[in-house]
Amino acid sequence: RIAPGSSITFAAAQQNQEFVGVNWTLALGGQAITGTVIHGANVTGTGTGSGAKFFDCEVDSGGGGDFTVADCDLYRWPISGDLTLSAAGTY
Repeated sequence: RIAPGSSITFAAAQQNQEFVGVNWTLALGGQAITGTVIHGANVTGTGTGSGAKFFDCEVDSGGGGDFTVADCDLYRWPISGDLTLSAAGTY
């Protein structure tokens, strides 16, 4: 669980994890996020690996960064920054 208003930067791989919160900030930090599930974050940065799931997140809501991921699932996503899909696959 992530407290509202928190800011987190991944400094290591976060594979097959779940991060649940509302109104928090996540910088992916170029880390592997294979199979990870993220809820309610403003997301920036690059995540590697397939199969991540993002629910009720927002890309770069004034965060000053872009968002790059491999094949993943994006549910209920407003996009206010750049979204780069880095690998062939199903999104």
